[in-house]
Amino acid sequence: MRRLAFLLVSLVVPVVFIAPPAGFALPPASNHLVITTLSTGADRVSGGDVLVRVEVPGGVPLNDVRVERNGTDVTGVFRPDASGHALIGLVTGLNDGTNVLTATTKRTKPSLNARLAVQNFPILGPIFSGPHAQRSMSLEKRVANSARSLSDSELEFASEPAWISVSHSKARC
Repeated sequence: MRRLAFLLVSLVVPVVFIAPPAGFALPPASNHLVITTLSTGADRVSGGDVLVRVEVPGGVPLNDVRVERNGTDVTGVFRPDASGHALIGLVTGLNDGTNVLTATTKRTKPSLNARLAVQNFPILGPIFSGPHAQRSMSLEKRVANSARSLSDSELEFASEPAWISVSHSKARC
């Protein structure tokens, strides 16, 4: 039973706590474009604007990249990033709800492109509560229910990593 408990914790906890932040979909650009949000996660933007970075492969000129917000060209707000071969810009005018940022190259063969869905919320919120948050909560509830179903002896094992604190009192909350 200890092995079952360890397996459950070692498989579920990394997914819940170590998942990459929203907006970080691909590894650094080597032969593709990568769009990331810098000011917040792509799933929790508020107020209609977000700071965005577009990583560009080394062989592609930065002025060959076109960036769009929901089909509207916003390339003009982007400037070269001094820390790497990338563009950084403050994208404004996001609608409440889902917005799509795309980056494409104009003259490369084949054309490179990237897409990032950005979820914008009203400046007054809510961002972390409401119907849109129910999907992620269901995973947390399943993990909590799984922990409750384990016996005290299954939850106590010596090889518990320091960043996981599981005790029988927490499992019965």
